[in-house]
Amino acid sequence: MIYLGVALAEIFACIAFWMWSRRGRSIGWLVACMVSLLLLAALFTQSPPDVAWRSVWISGALYVVAGIGWKWLAERRRLEQRELIGGGLCLCAIAMILLAPYDA
Repeated sequence: MIYLGVALAEIFACIAFWMWSRRGRSIGWLVACMVSLLLLAALFTQSPPDVAWRSVWISGALYVVAGIGWKWLAERRRLEQRELIGGGLCLCAIAMILLAPYDA
């Protein structure tokens, strides 16, 4: 659960900063970005050191999903076949890395 929290905090921080810097939203978005980054750091330090790398891979998977979802839902643009195939390949590769047995 820590890994998912780290990934979501990182993605939210990026979106919040984007809303403030590119969309001209209030300073509250910048504050939300900073709070989210603090949460990210706090959660990441709770990860066991020998498996903290998993949060980076989970963040990558969420970025793939968020990118596809953003184009489809926020921009209301049709997804191209290559985007769906490429996103699927990325998620399969990440799943292979995360699910592979590792020596402790």
